[in-house]
Amino acid sequence: MSAVIQPQTAPAKRFVVEHYTLLDGWVPHGTLIEDGVEFPCSYDTFGDAIDDVMTLFSEINDQIENGAREPNEGYDAGEFQIHDFEKNKIFVLEFHEGVLKVVYPDNLTTVSAAGLRTIHPDSITI
Repeated sequence: MSAVIQPQTAPAKRFVVEHYTLLDGWVPHGTLIEDGVEFPCSYDTFGDAIDDVMTLFSEINDQIENGAREPNEGYDAGEFQIHDFEKNKIFVLEFHEGVLKVVYPDNLTTVSAAGLRTIHPDSITI
């Protein structure tokens, strides 16, 4: 028996990493199955969501370096975003000169993802 996907179910925690697909648009990057129901992976903090994305790209780079994945089989940071369900804000991800950056909802502020553990998204206004 396969899990029932509940795409309209709100995540258990505030932040969800989303991945863009041609078929379905923005979907949760990962899911959990509980009692046969599939829910999006979610995070209590913005930093935890960033850590998930940085871990993903680190693993992909390791696979490319080890020959387990071809260089053209990676992902672009623009295929991912972090959705803050509490504030209904989207944080866009991008690579700039090899550094993962986050573009805040005002589209004016871009910071290196490495420093985001000290930035609280509630302090950002639109």
